[in-house]
This record gives sequence, C-alpha cells and structure tokens, in this order.
Amino acid sequence: MENEATTNQATEILSKVFFGIAVLYLLLIAPASVQAASVPPAPTEDGVWVIDAANVLSPSELDLLNMVCNDLYLETGRPIVVLTIESFEDQGAYGWGEEEYAYFAFDEYGIMDDAGQDKAILVFMSEGDRLFWTELGGGYAGENRDAYVQFVFDNEVKPLLGDDLWYEGLLAAVNGMEPVLKGEGFNWNSWMRMGALPILSILVMGVFTFRAKRAHTPNLKAWEDAAPSAFLDIAAINRAIISNIVVSKEDGLTRSQVWLLNEWNGVFDSLSDPVVRAFRKLDKILGGSDFEMSLEKYEAEMKNIRNAKQLEEDFAKAAGRVKGLGFIISVVTFLILYSLGISLYYNWNYSFFGFFTAPVTEGTIFAGCCCGLPLVLVIVSIIQAEVEAEVEKDLGEQMQLVEGMDFFSTGTQNRGSVDYSHGHSHYHWSYSGSSVSFRDTAGSTSAERAAAASSSSSGGGFDGGGSGGGGGGGGSF
Repeated sequence: MENEATTNQATEILSKVFFGIAVLYLLLIAPASVQAASVPPAPTEDGVWVIDAANVLSPSELDLLNMVCNDLYLETGRPIVVLTIESFEDQGAYGWGEEEYAYFAFDEYGIMDDAGQDKAILVFMSEGDRLFWTELGGGYAGENRDAYVQFVFDNEVKPLLGDDLWYEGLLAAVNGMEPVLKGEGFNWNSWMRMGALPILSILVMGVFTFRAKRAHTPNLKAWEDAAPSAFLDIAAINRAIISNIVVSKEDGLTRSQVWLLNEWNGVFDSLSDPVVRAFRKLDKILGGSDFEMSLEKYEAEMKNIRNAKQLEEDFAKAAGRVKGLGFIISVVTFLILYSLGISLYYNWNYSFFGFFTAPVTEGTIFAGCCCGLPLVLVIVSIIQAEVEAEVEKDLGEQMQLVEGMDFFSTGTQNRGSVDYSHGHSHYHWSYSGSSVSFRDTAGSTSAERAAAASSSSSGGGFDGGGSGGGGGGGGSF
C-alpha cells in the first residue's frame, strides 16, 4: 500500500510539471511566434495614405498616388490605404500568404472610415514575393464585391505589376476601388434604364409574333385537314407506279421480290431490308432502259396532292416567320437576362451589350445561363408547340417518285386558275424523269444504318479598430 501511494504521488508531481511547461509555452513561446510578424510604421501625418516600405515609388509618384487616395477620402469619408513591403520574411511573416498578411495589416493599422462602418480598403503588395491583395473592411461583407475586386486585379492591375510598373499598377488598383468606396453597385432602376431599348424591342417583336401566329393559324388548320387524304392518295399513286413496273419487268425479279413489291403499301418509311433490296434490284433492271406510264386516271388524287403540297408550303412559310421571330426574341431575352446575371454576380450594372464587354468567367457563364436559359427554353418550347402541325411525315418525302412530273412541277403556279387545263403530257410519268432513283427512295438497310450510326458516334480525344474580412481579391503577378 505504501508503494502504491508513493507511485500515485510521483504521477501527480509529473502531471503538474507537464502542465506548468504547457502553461509556460502558451504564455511565452506561442505569443512570441504570433507577434513575430510586424507591419511597417504607420504615417504620423494626417492625409498620408501610402506606406511604401518597399521603396518602389519615386517621391513624385508617391505624392501623386497619395493625392488620389486623399481625394477619395475627402469625397467619401472612407480611406484607401496603399501598403508595399519588400517581402514577408522582412516583416517576420514567414510562410504567410498575401491575403493573410493583408488582413493582419488591416487589423494592425486599425483602418476605419469616418462613419465607423468598417468600410475602408487596404491595397497591399509584397514586391519580393510578387504577391498582391486588396482587402476590404468588414463593413463590405454581404455586398458581393469579391468578383469585382478580383476582376480589377486580373484585368487592370496584374498586367502592370507583371511588367514592374509599380506606380501604374497601384494607381489602377486605387482607381478600380473607387466605385466600391463610393458605394456604387447594382441598381434595378439604373439597370432597367440601360436595358430599356432591348426590353422595348422584345415587346415590339412580341406584337409582331402574335400577329404572325394569328395569320399562321389558318395555314396550320388547312394543312392538318388536307394532309391525311393527300398521304393516302400519294401512297396509292406510288403503288400504281411500282405495280405497273413489276408487271412489265417481273422476269428480272425473284418471286419473293415480285410479291414484296406488289404488297408494298406505297409509303417510304423505314422499309424492311428485303423491300430495300427489291427496290435496288428494280433500279438495276431499269438502269439500262426507260419506263413510261400515264397517271391520268389519278387526276383527282393528283389535284388533291398538289393542293395539299401548296398548303404545306404555305404552312412552312408561315411557321418559319413565327419561328424566326421567336428565335430573335429568345436570343435578345437571353442576352438581357445574361447581362442581369453578370450584373448581379459583379454587383455592377452591365447593359445589354455587357454580354460582349463584361468579363467572361466560369462564374459569369453560370450566373448568366441560370438567369437566361430557363426562360428562353420556355419561350422556344411554347412557340415550337404553337406552330408545329400534328403531321408525322413530310409530304415531299413521299412524293419522290412523282416530283419530276410536269403536273407537279408546273401545277403549283396555276393552282386556282379555272381556265387552266392539263395536256396529256402533264400526266406522263417516266423512270428517267423521276427526280431520284429507286435506290435513293428505298433508303438503307438496317445493317447500313447501324454502321452509319456507329461511324458517326465514334471519336477520339485525350483523358484527360477596423478589421478586414469584407472580401477582397488578388494573387501573384
């Protein structure tokens, strides 16, 4: 028992010794390491805002830069301090970064605006480390200034400092922060005034689109009413042409091919492989000779088809006008909303033409697209649904065999003429006069379509007082 008590007493003594050492470290060693970093002495005179500890400015440059800073302070009551140092090492800030040191310096100098809102700015540069940072006071937190501050550095400051143009670079930084000091930023009224003309153009084009849509409605209805019977009539004529050819040329075809062609429904739409091969065989047989026939007995069907074809063309033209206006509206709407997105992103007013002048970054693309794309897609889908006919096929595709006939090539311009009468030649169909061969009309086999799809999808590539804290931006130069 006595040994156990002795052991416990020794353990307690050791614990107190270690605790004392830890306390001594916290009191002496840790604070010393924190306080090792320092800042250059603050100016003792009023109206001095430039601390050039790196000696990168000539006396005249320092005076000019200080004058700009002082004028901004007198106008806004918010100081902008410029600090340059030779290196972090010289200030005892070993291993520090530009943002960390700028925040530290801001706090050490106790920079504060006249209204006590913590809306001062520190422009900091370490010459030897070639690092720069603009630190905003904590009063700017929540004002979304970081993207704008970073843009000023990337586009106006960094190129100058990169060429060792110290005065020019620091002046660009100060001038770039002027709108921030003045509290300028995104404003709905200003943005609406800047975008008034594009917004007005949207309204005007909307009126024209509505009128075009109203004019298009009868064309849509007429085409939808005429299309079903026209497709049935052209299918009947297609079957008649093929049946007459098969009867005349069946010696060159197999029994299976004769049966397939006689049973064909007259519609060119994803033909089966045996039918495709039968059409190709027919094309080969007729390649060395011509075939002619009269379709006069189908005069009523042909007139119906020609009338429907004209209605289809009228429908397409009217739909094209509506779609064209809708496309323009969508593009202009997107640009307007894109400019709104980047204005909100940078807390600055960019006009409609800001799409071309504003900085393009991943952030602006994301902001612009989030604002613009959804509404544009809605507009496009609505217009598309309003102008599209409920017709699955294109009449012209089904008329491939008869497109070259005089009846269809000259009949359109005379549609509606009571006195117009057709001669026998207008009903004349010939293989040589057909606009396409049977090989073209039949299309491809399933294997050929699969091979084409595989070829198109293949590809290659490679894998491949006051305190800071209100935001800021900068980096190496």
